[in-house]
Amino acid sequence: MIIRDSADFGLGPQSHPWWVDHPLGCTLRLANGVLRHLLAYRVLGNHEAVYDAAPAPQTGCYVEEVFSVNEPLGIWRF
Repeated sequence: MIIRDSADFGLGPQSHPWWVDHPLGCTLRLANGVLRHLLAYRVLGNHEAVYDAAPAPQTGCYVEEVFSVNEPLGIWRF
């Protein structure tokens, strides 16, 4: 399942591709019992990793909430 594609960021500096990696997901139960799922990932320009160039404005850590069309279930309810 693709949740975020590097094409969402457009072309990187000097038309190099973006690296969208190091995904980490976590389901959180809030104080009111509602479940939320968060996805964190890194965006890094190829030029930064390969050529040691300065970071682009898009470079960094992103955290997003992931939504499902179904009712979320905690792992303890499977």
